[in-house]
Amino acid sequence: LGGLPDDLPEAAVQAFSIDDITTTEIDDAFSVEHLADGRVRIGVHIAAPALGIQRGDEIDAIARARLSTVYMPGDKITMLPDSVVDAFTLAEGGLRPALSLYV
Repeated sequence: LGGLPDDLPEAAVQAFSIDDITTTEIDDAFSVEHLADGRVRIGVHIAAPALGIQRGDEIDAIARARLSTVYMPGDKITMLPDSVVDAFTLAEGGLRPALSLYV
């Protein structure tokens, strides 16, 4: 995996996933923030593994060949290798790069 940019800002929110306990690819989450003026700001956060993948490298080739995760009863083939999923998952307990939209 390539290096991440040094200047990624850290969000001042706590994000939550609604995936069940068996989910291994937690790639989206949301946050709810109560603002001082009484409004509520909702954040939608999407994992950003592309930040660690260089065009043309081995991981890029795997992702391009697979195109998406394939789900089947009792199993799945992930688009990205487990090491990449683990590094970029939005699972509890760490800071991970994400693309965030706030409304």
